[in-house]
Amino acid sequence: MIFVTVGTNPKPFVRMIREMDLLASWIDEEVVIQPGSTPYVLLHATGCAWMDDATFQNHILSARTIVSHADAGTIIGALKQRKPLVLVPRSVKWQECVDNHQYELARALHLGQQAIMVEDVQPPTLWNAITYSGKLAGAPTATHMLREALSNQLVEWETSQTITRTSPGWKG
Repeated sequence: MIFVTVGTNPKPFVRMIREMDLLASWIDEEVVIQPGSTPYVLLHATGCAWMDDATFQNHILSARTIVSHADAGTIIGALKQRKPLVLVPRSVKWQECVDNHQYELARALHLGQQAIMVEDVQPPTLWNAITYSGKLAGAPTATHMLREALSNQLVEWETSQTITRTSPGWKG
């Protein structure tokens, strides 16, 4: 079973839900989608907008692969259970979020080979990512992975924003 979730974010995520629903019509595997606030009627997959925590955790445990927006909560849950993870970060470009922090987190996990990040959200690309995600090396603990991804991102931010004597807020 492939479990697809967009968490509890109040913004819709139509492009991921629509394409995963379409993919469900092309494959011989159950696809369960939790579309949250996304106003979309599932045609090929099963699921419901909201799940209680026990149902959500059961889907995480039962899934062969998890496809998710790049939310820390879902990422931690998937990595704790050592589930293959495909991340489709929400984008400012599509008005799915207020900034691109999900892209930055998904990219860090992708570069660390702990998840597959998908930007080209189409059924063939998603299927390739789902297939390949099962071949990733065994994941270390979720805490380790999140700490490493956040640490790498902080270093990148710090090195790209060097403070100078002319920077606003300089008190040296």
